Amino acid sequence: MKINKQKRIGNVIIFAEGENPEFEIFINIFNKYLGYTITQLRRSDKTIVELEGNKYSKITLLNTPTNNINSIKNEIEFFDYIFNEYAVKLDLDTVNSPIYFVFDRDPKNNKQGIVEKLLEKLTNSQNDLEEQNGLLLLSYPSVEAFILSLNEAESYNKKYKLGKDLKELIENKNYNSEVNDSNIFHAVNEFINFLEQKNIINNSAELLDKQESIGLEIFKKQ
Repeated sequence: MKINKQKRIGNVIIFAEGENPEFEIFINIFNKYLGYTITQLRRSDKTIVELEGNKYSKITLLNTPTNNINSIKNEIEFFDYIFNEYAVKLDLDTVNSPIYFVFDRDPKNNKQGIVEKLLEKLTNSQNDLEEQNGLLLLSYPSVEAFILSLNEAESYNKKYKLGKDLKELIENKNYNSEVNDSNIFHAVNEFINFLEQKNIINNSAELLDKQESIGLEIFKKQ
């Protein structure tokens, strides 16, 4: 397994529910480590900020209307919101660009029925000509789980019921989201090991073929 930093990915759109640490994590991965261009627009200040990088690999990093998963529940309303708020202002191609939605799976905030329906619907980041493109990615119990996977072995076996509990651990241990060759592979292997341990996949090659079912399977195993 290796990372080709010269591979062109075109334009990718990521919607994150929160500003921090989500934006910090994505900036560390895609701009500081991989060298991609990032255009970011946060919900709080509405200021467009561009971080220079490879012009053929561009990440547009945005916030959802609120930090609640209900903000993407109504597909028509949400994409109307995207068009009105972002598409013209940032010259976004929401039809041909891969789109990802990143939310915490904090059970106190995200009700089970809504999450399952969205995981069944938002299964493809690419446009399949029938449904609006968009892939929902959940962090268990919160996005700080990625930071833990950068720093600790078998992080997937540690149990935290709520995101606030994991956040306290990250702060107490002074972990950060800075990415390098060593810890990014560590985090990837942590994820693959979890999927294999839970019998969601038998080997990492299946990740290429089972993208659409993995999110719902992880949710069920939780």
